[in-house]
Amino acid sequence: MAQPDMSLDYEFEELDNQRMRQLGASEIEEERKDVICFPRLNSLHIEGLPNLIFFISGNHNIEFPLLEELWIESCPSFIEFISQSSNESGMHALFSEKVAFPRLEKMTINKLRNVKMMFHNDFAPGSFQHLRKISVGRCGSLKNLFPVSIAQHLPQLEHLGITNCGVEEIVSKAEGVEEQPVRFEFPQVSSLVVTSLKELKCFYEGQHTIVWPMLKKLKTDCSALLKIVASEHLRLIQGNEQPVLLVEEVVIPRLEDLELSSVNIHEIWHHSSSPSVGCLHSLQVKRCHNLKYLFPSFLVKDLVQLQRLEILDCNMMEQI
Repeated sequence: MAQPDMSLDYEFEELDNQRMRQLGASEIEEERKDVICFPRLNSLHIEGLPNLIFFISGNHNIEFPLLEELWIESCPSFIEFISQSSNESGMHALFSEKVAFPRLEKMTINKLRNVKMMFHNDFAPGSFQHLRKISVGRCGSLKNLFPVSIAQHLPQLEHLGITNCGVEEIVSKAEGVEEQPVRFEFPQVSSLVVTSLKELKCFYEGQHTIVWPMLKKLKTDCSALLKIVASEHLRLIQGNEQPVLLVEEVVIPRLEDLELSSVNIHEIWHHSSSPSVGCLHSLQVKRCHNLKYLFPSFLVKDLVQLQRLEILDCNMMEQI
């Protein structure tokens, strides 16, 4: 096996020490008494540690000034990075303001069944400004993904994936803050995968607007799309007898790949002014049993880029 290079790419994988409760720090630079720093670490992979509860315990701050990729998977007992950092409600978060990842680009969190919150509300705006990809899966206790302070400052985010989690809302409201309209803009997100979120109620509980100007790939099931991509107007339409998926107020001008599965709708597009299909290359519709037709006649002329079309197991479909 080749010797590790100067990047210090640490991997903690498939360690089965029954007494292991927190990771040691054999190559840690301790610059100040209460600050622990991994000055050259750029990749951290933690997987298959069934007894791991914390990364470190005690009253410490921990810094990863060069970390670009973080992967944590199959650590069922893991609660938080640093112990004793619960918020005012007593709920522990995986990451608190005591953990610094100023250059983090990729984050994968999978099979952490005890994690209820990803981030504390106390992170300063811009703490994750370099994050390009985040994937979260099989975290059954997770209630939300971001606080507002982080969700509003993700200028480099390109891929967002959430699957098979107990998430009730993507973005949580800040406690004790006066209600005001919030604008979420994801200028670089090109891929959005939201599946198997049976508890999902909304993107954000308060009044808000969501903008996805670069979105190209969208994969979703159930009715999550009505709560993730939509404007406030669209969520009102959801309560009608015949819910509509994409209305003219919701524009995804660069959408290329759309995959819908088990979505409870009667129409996908509505009205005669929908510019959301001009770049569409691939459309897959599966198990949408209330859907009676796929395209309204006015929209067919705009499907000049469509290359792949799949329609599977839609019981009420009468015509394409």
